[in-house]
Amino acid sequence: MTVPSGSRDFSAREVLPGVNLLYGWDVIKDRVSVGGSTQANSVRGDFELPDFMGLGQAVTGQHTYLLLAQSLTVNYTLTEKLGAYTEWFAFFPHSAVGPEVGPEHYLDGGFTYKVTPAFQLDIRAGVGLNRHAADFFAGSGFAVKY
Repeated sequence: MTVPSGSRDFSAREVLPGVNLLYGWDVIKDRVSVGGSTQANSVRGDFELPDFMGLGQAVTGQHTYLLLAQSLTVNYTLTEKLGAYTEWFAFFPHSAVGPEVGPEHYLDGGFTYKVTPAFQLDIRAGVGLNRHAADFFAGSGFAVKY
């Protein structure tokens, strides 16, 4: 679920419901694990119909649609504090409007570092696997266990 927060340019300005199912298994205890997530989220997006009903006028606006997401990750424990992972994930927009909206598939990898048992840093980089996906991305983040 997302809640309206932040700048009006970056917010849907309404509560958008969603659900996320997370799952995982140890393959080799304390060495290799696999996991994934399955999501269904409401998303607010822009649309443009360049020649609405042949009238020669463009129609623009926003609409809400369903975004399904799926991921699969393989996690590797390198040391007590250092880990690595590879991941495939994809987004599947349902009822989205626009010729540039379509399924997006990605492959990425990264490293995790446990600063403390309750605080972890991560860094990642990945590539898009099809025309709707971004060509390249990178990022960093953190997780807090409480």
